[in-house]
Amino acid sequence: MNLERQIWAGEGVQVFRFWHPCNDEHVDPKCERADVASVNFLERGLFGLTVGHDSWEIDESQCFITRPGLVYRSSHREAIPTDVFVSLVYSESAVEEVCSVKGKGHDRAVVAVSNRAQYLLQRLKEKISVAPAESLEIDLLARNLLAETLTTDTRRQYSISQIRWYTSRVEAARYLFETSFHQQHSLGTVAKSVGMSPYHFAHIFAELTGTPPHRYLLRERLKAAAGLLRAGADVTGVCFQVGFNQLSHFSRMFRREYGCEPSRFRELGCGRR
Repeated sequence: MNLERQIWAGEGVQVFRFWHPCNDEHVDPKCERADVASVNFLERGLFGLTVGHDSWEIDESQCFITRPGLVYRSSHREAIPTDVFVSLVYSESAVEEVCSVKGKGHDRAVVAVSNRAQYLLQRLKEKISVAPAESLEIDLLARNLLAETLTTDTRRQYSISQIRWYTSRVEAARYLFETSFHQQHSLGTVAKSVGMSPYHFAHIFAELTGTPPHRYLLRERLKAAAGLLRAGADVTGVCFQVGFNQLSHFSRMFRREYGCEPSRFRELGCGRR
């Protein structure tokens, strides 16, 4: 018998934690059939899996993917298993939504967890534990995690301890960009503030977040500018307030991001208000 607890639920996504009771001897069923689409990440312990003629000993570097109708057999070496899983269960529409953007993925039952997927999983679990009401961000993390596991990534995998170390550095840099976007940042100073070399930091930040550091900072500045313009602030003042040094560069970047000039955006925002 498995124990399960739903730790978060959103639109089209549910997150569960599965484990075994510590006082009951477990008997592995001869065969199981999945009735949902899910991505399952091992948190601790070991878990044996057989699908058709293929068998795996799953650890934290791999994840188990189910689709409705998948027939598999699980196995445990221990009489009282100690494995714990975090499982993301997706509705059919959520899977179709992700595949419509990412394209049709592989149909494998077990895949290596990419570095970005490990980072997304760390962030998702952290968000659920400290801010479960922030459903929009958790929903997006869960969908990004599905997209990441359905596509093949041949890059070298980092260890779990490396991922945790990198995640803490990337999150510190993201916090710096989001709270101090108006200041002038260089790659060297940001990298030094999180204890990394500039090239290593830029590479890891882009790999795990999917966005280079300079682009991430630019978007934070433009997002702040949009809020100020909606409130009716002066365009030139906003330009320098959010960290741009040239009005022409600010206008060009804003138009590229929002599809219109800052002055026009301000007029529309004030009109709605």
